[in-house]
Amino acid sequence: MNPQGAGKIEWCHFTWNPITGCKHGCPYCYVPRVKGRFEKNPMEPRLHKGRLTEPFSTRQSRLIFVGSTGDMWGEWVPREWIEQVLTICREAHWHKYLFLTKNPIRYRQFAPIIPSNCWCGTSVSGGTMEGHDFELKRVNWLHKAPAGQQFISLEPWLGRLSNAGADVLIDSWIATADWLIVGGLTGPRAIQPPTEDLADLVETAKTYRVPLFVKDNAGPGDWPKEYPEGLR
Repeated sequence: MNPQGAGKIEWCHFTWNPITGCKHGCPYCYVPRVKGRFEKNPMEPRLHKGRLTEPFSTRQSRLIFVGSTGDMWGEWVPREWIEQVLTICREAHWHKYLFLTKNPIRYRQFAPIIPSNCWCGTSVSGGTMEGHDFELKRVNWLHKAPAGQQFISLEPWLGRLSNAGADVLIDSWIATADWLIVGGLTGPRAIQPPTEDLADLVETAKTYRVPLFVKDNAGPGDWPKEYPEGLR
């Protein structure tokens, strides 16, 4: 597992990557740029059996982000790989595990065996990066995950959606989430969310009483860094 904190992924203590690789092909993905310097075909899906027992390396309860260099819930990932990861999450029960995927509909297949110490998230970007209809479906699919363990990562958050119903759409996302994370686009093409859009998100989260964690890369300001009760 890789330690996190200031200058890295600040909302977790460790990242754990027993399954790596992804076929979504997002143009802003940092993995090919970072991992491509050290390994061939970093986006090729792989199960790293030697990493499966890493959560047992510490008995201190930690927040562990599972899959920072891939999407373990992609349709290309064999079911048995995911089951092996969930088994470790269940056995190393003193930790809390956080998953992120752009294919949250697959949570439905595993909902009965996803341990209660696992949180299931999905990523959306806003702006004009992706199709709005697909992003709405993705948030709706998130509801297939266990209730009370769902979060949305608005990252990279590129601002308001460019359609007439944008505010209603964003409100619906926030109202149904157990936790929100907001961040900017990092790397050579770094982009921070528009300040007024970020401020609107903060106010909407307050209205619906949804904990909100704004990453440092979202821009300067005294933004909240909140956790839901189950992750504090």
